[in-house]
Amino acid sequence: MNDVIETIEYRGHIIEIGYDIDPFSPREYLDFTKMYYRPNRNFAVGDEVLSSDYSLRGIADKFDLDFDYDDIYIREAADKKLTRFIDDNYIALIYSWGSHGCQFGSIRGHLFNGDYDDGDGIIIISKKDLRENWGWKNITKKRYSRVVEMLKAELKVYEQYCQGDVYGYDVDSINDSCWGFYDQDYMIEEAKSNIDYYIDQENKKKQAAVKRYIKSNVPLIYRFA
Repeated sequence: MNDVIETIEYRGHIIEIGYDIDPFSPREYLDFTKMYYRPNRNFAVGDEVLSSDYSLRGIADKFDLDFDYDDIYIREAADKKLTRFIDDNYIALIYSWGSHGCQFGSIRGHLFNGDYDDGDGIIIISKKDLRENWGWKNITKKRYSRVVEMLKAELKVYEQYCQGDVYGYDVDSINDSCWGFYDQDYMIEEAKSNIDYYIDQENKKKQAAVKRYIKSNVPLIYRFA
């Protein structure tokens, strides 16, 4: 058992809650998206590091887009072209990590603006994959918003993983234990549900035993000896 940070009494049983000190990375199973990141002096978070210390050039390299960055005007044109390329083929969010957690930026219309020149990465999902795996012929505005929320949720879970905000529980009295939760409320409900099931099964066993005793004419004083 990891160090207990909270205990909850429920129906005569004790739920012990602790941090999961060795959780699986959510990127191992959230593999429908891809995270490209540019490490800075504080953070390096994502699936693959960008090939350049400048995010725009690094992401362009990931998509094999060849631009000349020596001229500022060409760089601005490259920015627009890359944004358009990603808009046409992907749904994406810029993310930036800091002391206040993960922050998001929009891809549409401005891949890298002044606020995100030092942004740490980009999370993307292919529109082709969405059409093939989700059965979408068209990606409507409503569907686009739904995918953006999914990307934010994936980043939130990954942020929790990076910060050690992952939990688990033990209920020794019923030999129940489970770890790797990112939602404490859900985890507690899961633990309580397992206790409910255990108590329900124990009551059914007692009721079945009573029926056997009655059928066998076992005297009352011996039935629960």
